Amino acid sequence: INFKLKDANPDKKLEIVLRNAVGSFKLNNSFVSIGANHNNHSVYGYFNYKFGEDWRPNSSFDVKNFYINYKYRLSEKTNVKIEFTKMKYLAQQPGGLTDNQFDANSDTSLRSRNWFEVDWNLGAIHLDHEFSSTTKLNSRTFGLNASRKAIGNMDKPFYQDFMQNRNIISGDFRNIGNETRLMKFYDFKSNPSALLLGFRLYRGYNNSIQGEGDDGDSPNFNFLGGYTNIDSSNFIISNYEFPSFNFSLFGENIFNVNNKLSITPGFRYEYISTFSDGKFRSQELDNAGNIIFDTVEHRTNNQSRDFFIFGVGVNYKLGKSLELYANFSQNFRSINFSDMQIINPNFQINPNIKDERGYNIDLGVRTQSAKVILFDFSLFHLFYNNRIGTVWVTQNNVSSFPGINSSAPYFQIRTNVSESKTFGTELLAEINWLKLIKRTTTSKKISSFINLSLIDARYVNSDEPAYHNKKVELVPPITIRTGVSYGNEKFSVSYQYSYVRAHYSDATNAESHPHGIVGLIPSYGVMDISAKYQIKKLQLETGINNITNQIYFTRRATGYPGPGIIPSTPRNIYLALQFIL
Repeated sequence: INFKLKDANPDKKLEIVLRNAVGSFKLNNSFVSIGANHNNHSVYGYFNYKFGEDWRPNSSFDVKNFYINYKYRLSEKTNVKIEFTKMKYLAQQPGGLTDNQFDANSDTSLRSRNWFEVDWNLGAIHLDHEFSSTTKLNSRTFGLNASRKAIGNMDKPFYQDFMQNRNIISGDFRNIGNETRLMKFYDFKSNPSALLLGFRLYRGYNNSIQGEGDDGDSPNFNFLGGYTNIDSSNFIISNYEFPSFNFSLFGENIFNVNNKLSITPGFRYEYISTFSDGKFRSQELDNAGNIIFDTVEHRTNNQSRDFFIFGVGVNYKLGKSLELYANFSQNFRSINFSDMQIINPNFQINPNIKDERGYNIDLGVRTQSAKVILFDFSLFHLFYNNRIGTVWVTQNNVSSFPGINSSAPYFQIRTNVSESKTFGTELLAEINWLKLIKRTTTSKKISSFINLSLIDARYVNSDEPAYHNKKVELVPPITIRTGVSYGNEKFSVSYQYSYVRAHYSDATNAESHPHGIVGLIPSYGVMDISAKYQIKKLQLETGINNITNQIYFTRRATGYPGPGIIPSTPRNIYLALQFIL
């Protein structure tokens, strides 16, 4: 998904938007934006401050977002845009639950000292240039300087917190890159066609440190002793650096063979270099908890690979507003070293994990005009070799994973499970009933929609019988989202219902476990309603989420913000007021 942030309103020299929302669980969300235009200059920026206590004990959040962009029209053919985004986020996390705890009382919290903090700074420079009416260039240079920190007690949900030293995971992320695209429009057999060529350069640097923090309850993310050097501090468990480099070339061409048929082949060349260099502390304890062995080990890992992937898409117009489409594309998913080095008693990563490779195919029919009926129906197949997933391991079968050393009686491993095949169908339909019945232009709108997906995703050809023909984790077999809305120029109201069928959280398809880390994610259905009323420059909004107050969850966490079941929010109400100057 390519999210596009707003620019200044081109029809106004100055526009100010003021918005404030309040809601359940002490939610308060304030927003202000300013957009201005003068000659060849344009500026747009916003500030958003949101805070609340959430619905479970020991939970709160404080989020600040700031964004600004500046656009300058250098000439009739050249535009420059500079962007900067900052996010500062602090949340207290109430921890996870076991199945029994969730069933007894889903608003239980057994952790009062778990905190999570993010500081995100992202900048970008965009250059758009038209060499001619048929040749255009877009170049984007971007950079990130960010940090992510977590502190807390990561013991299993049913363990009491004895107020001992907490665990800290601290990550710093710095990267810079550029993506440049050249588009050329031309005629192919007297039909308009287009060629896109481009490249991407990326250099990244991540640093991850894990160790002990204090035994307090405040969001203090400083390591004990004040040092992050593992050789000079007994409180540091691991300290790793993860430099990476990526270069890619890509291209695609739309061939309009005639006024009905178009063919779009494409390719991408990738060179990926991932590197890890760091140290971790290895300890052994006796039955009384005394350290009998303590050493620091140094590990490096370097992987470089390059490859081509190809794809092709075909579109055929069946009529004025209906088209048939088909696509085939190869895919690739690279392992990320920065996600591999973590010390967690509930979770391990196979050091021999490999990249994923595969392909996907889809065939469908859709409408080209959405004024009356929007319709898109597709069949798809997705294949992965060496599919990366999570499996439940005990000491009885840990020998199947060379390089994994753990004294825990059971834990999860992220590894290449086996090949996986996914078959599915998806339907998206929306109808504007007034235009369908009356066939006249009207400001009123009564519409309904449905988004339905049916998916069967399974592991196949596995060397381990425990995974063969098991369902791929976190893939619901049925997902339905449907709703109806009514509106005119001043007032609108919408109702939506979402249903997700039960699915599994790990590749062994475990139904449940006393720790709550793996198991079934039960079926759930949620209803929401929202309304909006506008009077000139004033807009009033309100809504109720989870109208029927369903008790459900969508996630079983192995680490933060758990471990264990993370209950979803019950019924909540919000009210917002917006004013545009």
